[in-house]
Amino acid sequence: MSLAPLEQTEKIKLEVIEKALHFNPGDPDLMTIYLQTIPNVHASDHVTKLIEELIAKDSYNIKYWKHLLNNHQSSMSCEVANALKLYEKAMKVMRKSHDSDPQMLMLFKSCCLFLRQCGLNEQFFAIIQLMMSLNINASNDLERIFYT
Repeated sequence: MSLAPLEQTEKIKLEVIEKALHFNPGDPDLMTIYLQTIPNVHASDHVTKLIEELIAKDSYNIKYWKHLLNNHQSSMSCEVANALKLYEKAMKVMRKSHDSDPQMLMLFKSCCLFLRQCGLNEQFFAIIQLMMSLNINASNDLERIFYT
């Protein structure tokens, strides 16, 4: 059975990118193209394994976490509980990073969008309330906003 022309083209493209990464392992542009191409060639489970291998080598790379989360959320077998555990794991790792604030905000925003898209409005508002209470806890108006 032969592959469709588009599938064959993507497979060849991935092979070229992998070869280029072999000779230029630290190139961020090549890695971005690689992360964007592997879902076009491999099944979601295999993509997850490949990205987890990259995370094992460089756990503080937000790009890897972002693609892992996107791959998980776009798979047909995405379960909300598993996705939230993955967000939790990513946030725990990224919190230890030296420039964690922008990365944590990006993960927080992504998690909130995921909850809203899943229709989990109560969890969405609970996480917003929690973050506000952790960051604006000195304000007396916070209780009035949420509890009236």
